[in-house]
Amino acid sequence: MLRKTGIFLVAASLPVLGDFSFEETSKITGGMMSGVVSAAAGLPAQAREPVVHTVAVKGNRMMRTGPHKGSIVDLDKETITEINFDKKEYSVMTFEEMNGRLAAISPGRNAGGAPRNYHASTKETGRTRQIGGVTAREQIITVEMGDAGQTSGVRMGMTLTSDLWVGPQAEGYDEMVDFRKRMSEKLNWTPDGMGAQPGMLGAVAELTKASIGVNGTPLSQKMTIGNPMRAQAGAQAPVAQGIVIEMTTEYRGFSNAAVADGKFQVPAGFQQVEPALMRRR
Repeated sequence: MLRKTGIFLVAASLPVLGDFSFEETSKITGGMMSGVVSAAAGLPAQAREPVVHTVAVKGNRMMRTGPHKGSIVDLDKETITEINFDKKEYSVMTFEEMNGRLAAISPGRNAGGAPRNYHASTKETGRTRQIGGVTAREQIITVEMGDAGQTSGVRMGMTLTSDLWVGPQAEGYDEMVDFRKRMSEKLNWTPDGMGAQPGMLGAVAELTKASIGVNGTPLSQKMTIGNPMRAQAGAQAPVAQGIVIEMTTEYRGFSNAAVADGKFQVPAGFQQVEPALMRRR
């Protein structure tokens, strides 16, 4: 009897993982590298037409599926599966392989060998607007990337800004928040990035971590990557030289209904290939 009671207590203490899904509609709205990033993010060449992705979590799995590409993250197996629907191909990488590859192509040092540092900050502006019949408030998340230890001369850096409009907490959205938190503890990567260049991967990871703490459900986001900035020693602020990429995303269709297991599987008949990140080594 004691043994059965002990088993029951352990089972009762385990978190009950549920399902959650939504749709995100993304559109690249500007920037000097809009064409390059469009291809990396799996968007059309012009990247001026909105593209819809479905995002869902089911327990310890998350999938993100678009018209051309998809991804499946499995926290139990610690794998990332990338799917190319056009070529009917897929690849699988372990978390260890992904983290190792990202460290190789996006090291924590600049080209001159100086270490990079990141500073993330979140600000409530107090502004509100109506989105989909609900009141959303504005939060701005900024991640600054610079060269640590440089105190004179010209400092190079990048700034990633997320202008986020947040509505009330959708029922079941905590499942997505919890998954992203657990994923960020194991993996320095996010499947909904902007196709960032290697030098920005660290900043994107910092933005993802900062976004986890947002109170409420994101409804609209404008993400901007600023071009390298230059600041002379003693200057009060760096001078931005332009926008590298700007993407706007709208989030809709929130649901805590059950998601079919088939959504987290590679379609039958697809051929396994070597991961793209490994081919670029």
